Amino acid sequence: MDLNHHVKFVIDLTTCPVHNQKAVIGISGNNITFKCCCADFEITCLQTLIKLFESDREHMKKYGKKGKYPV
Repeated sequence: MDLNHHVKFVIDLTTCPVHNQKAVIGISGNNITFKCCCADFEITCLQTLIKLFESDREHMKKYGKKGKYPV
């Protein structure tokens, strides 16, 4: 699973605590887009996205290559 699909998988597991909705996520090439029901949930999704990208960057620094992400 590549990083974009891993991000989609993780964000798909997240539900807005206020509206009980999931984000609508799209992947096109290297682009990830998502729409959320409210600004607070969008911030939560963006924070998740940033954490996953930072984790990937640290993995690249340590091992020098991209690994597969668990499902």
